[in-house]
Amino acid sequence: EIFPRSLNGLFKKLRIVLNFIFKNFHRFKFDFNGVIGLKSIFWFLLLDVDKIPAESKIHSQFATQAALCSILIKKYYNDKPQISFTCHAHDIFFNNAWLNLMVDESTICFSISQYNIDYIKKKYLTADGMEVSRLGVWHNGKPIERSSPKKPFVIGFMSWFVEKKGLKYLLEAILNLHRNTNIDFKLVL
Repeated sequence: EIFPRSLNGLFKKLRIVLNFIFKNFHRFKFDFNGVIGLKSIFWFLLLDVDKIPAESKIHSQFATQAALCSILIKKYYNDKPQISFTCHAHDIFFNNAWLNLMVDESTICFSISQYNIDYIKKKYLTADGMEVSRLGVWHNGKPIERSSPKKPFVIGFMSWFVEKKGLKYLLEAILNLHRNTNIDFKLVL
């Protein structure tokens, strides 16, 4: 059983957090940006990072805490995990001081519309490497490939267990996948 919260590696995590704060001190403002930064640090410190393989590909929804926590995980493993994120709306339509850092640290970034990408180019002067993704699993007309066909395909859900997150639909899809395919997969909640 995986317990998502752990103080394992606390000293290493604290060193990474202090370095992160020092390099990004200018982003910790007394507004939503400060909240995003502090909450990301809080969740990273509690996260059992050792349960996330260094060769992971981590994708975050929203250019807020989840994406920043992914950057901290990446730093924990000396830049080994590939990270990406999808920005939606509220995460770009405020003055997001973290967005350029997220784009720079990510392998690829997505937004749900071309309008959003054009807005990012205009407001943040960075959108290189961003693509439109309408929240599907297809990339350039092809399904996203697994990093290793010999290992189970890991599907992760990292959020609150509340109705609006659609966990019910994820579980229905997992049951459908289990019944109708021979894909070797594992669901981690």
